[in-house]
Amino acid sequence: GVLTYNPDVLECVNFTFLVNASEGLENITIDKGKVTFSIMDGNITAPTVIARATFKAVGVGSSVIALDGVVISDAS
Repeated sequence: GVLTYNPDVLECVNFTFLVNASEGLENITIDKGKVTFSIMDGNITAPTVIARATFKAVGVGSSVIALDGVVISDAS
């Protein structure tokens, strides 16, 4: 998936998965204005928070924070 935001207003200082990934199946790339991420986990069985993003204000204004291309599916 991709999380996007206005880099003139916000800086993503941290993006962390809050679920355990299967070994070697976690990827996070933080770039100016977007965070690209993927995770593979077969152990989510109840409603849960999957990830947390932390932002720092770097300018005056507003920013939409949006998710795109997020796919959640049952492996079976």
